[in-house]
Amino acid sequence: MVCLSTSRLTLSSLVDSDWDDFLAMHQDSLVNHFVRAPDPVSRIRAKFISGLQPWVYDSGEWVSVKIASAEHGFMGVIGFFCEDNFSARIQVGYMLHPAYQGQGFATEALTAILDWATTEFDVHKCIAYVHWQNLASIRVLEKCGFKREGLLQQNYRLGDAWVDEVLMGKVMA
Repeated sequence: MVCLSTSRLTLSSLVDSDWDDFLAMHQDSLVNHFVRAPDPVSRIRAKFISGLQPWVYDSGEWVSVKIASAEHGFMGVIGFFCEDNFSARIQVGYMLHPAYQGQGFATEALTAILDWATTEFDVHKCIAYVHWQNLASIRVLEKCGFKREGLLQQNYRLGDAWVDEVLMGKVMA
């Protein structure tokens, strides 16, 4: 069970009562603009159920952590998965409700999750893939010490279009 705190946020494991907020965020077209067409409810539910299960670092599964505050309640999710256990490399991702973007919450949550991953799992490197036009997310990663490592051309499909992604990386050691 994850329970981390920052000056403004609580990062904790998902619980059953988070379902409505989790669903609303995953169906929000603004949240998903640079990520995907909103998934069907059945797929979102499967992600949520997976996030409720006990998590093992090297399982290849994402750990889903709720971003919340006393003032705002549920604000988003952040997580990572062990991409390569031998190389001690994780991939991180996050989604924040539009009402809370641009206020430093994503940077604060990412800093906390990276500190936890490094301390708890001896992570050597963290990577993130970002839509090339998602400048706000690129800035969050840069504030947390990530560097641009490359441009992956037509790396994934977003709707009917092939999209370039920026590969961001941070050596933690």
